[in-house]
Amino acid sequence: MTILSMRDGPANYLVSEANGMYRSRDEADVIGHASLILEVGTVLGQVITGAATAAVQPGNTGNATSSAVTVSADAVVGVYVVEFLTATTFSVALPGGALLANGATGSAVTRGGLTFTLTVGATAMVAGDGFNITVTKAPGDFARHLLGATDGTQTVAGILYEEVPPAVTIKRTITRRDCEVNGDHLIYSAGASAAQIATANAALLALGIVVR
Repeated sequence: MTILSMRDGPANYLVSEANGMYRSRDEADVIGHASLILEVGTVLGQVITGAATAAVQPGNTGNATSSAVTVSADAVVGVYVVEFLTATTFSVALPGGALLANGATGSAVTRGGLTFTLTVGATAMVAGDGFNITVTKAPGDFARHLLGATDGTQTVAGILYEEVPPAVTIKRTITRRDCEVNGDHLIYSAGASAAQIATANAALLALGIVVR
């Protein structure tokens, strides 16, 4: 027998919202969980500090290194591809393949929300060598509210209006202000105690979201 799982539809938590629905709602980039669906009613935090990691591509001839990788609000979540054109020059492509910029070793590249520096090593890079720089979150993105986080998501910033599939960052409607919600339909930070839920509700109230 096939077992079907039913999930709540969009905005099941809403009791009322402001006249002109977009007074209460915003569209935002929401970071999905690595392996689970973020369900409607998930309490969200907003990323302040982005995250990116640089890794050498397998098979490089040279041994240049990367440093000072930082992310701003203009960054795109995904893999930026750095490909060397000569021993000291390279191109940078956005996730999806579009050319973003050209750069040179020893000088910081700051484009498309990403900043990094590549430094030559003892063995020269050759054309076709490269790095992958993976951006996992950018300032301004939303993610599940997480107690104890240090990237900004430890602060309550809204409620998810429609679910988010696993392992993607996707634009979704979120509730940000001026509404009443049913607390029984909210999904709080994993492991939140009664006191921590009360604190989260107080933070929602400060945004103009009244938990009933």
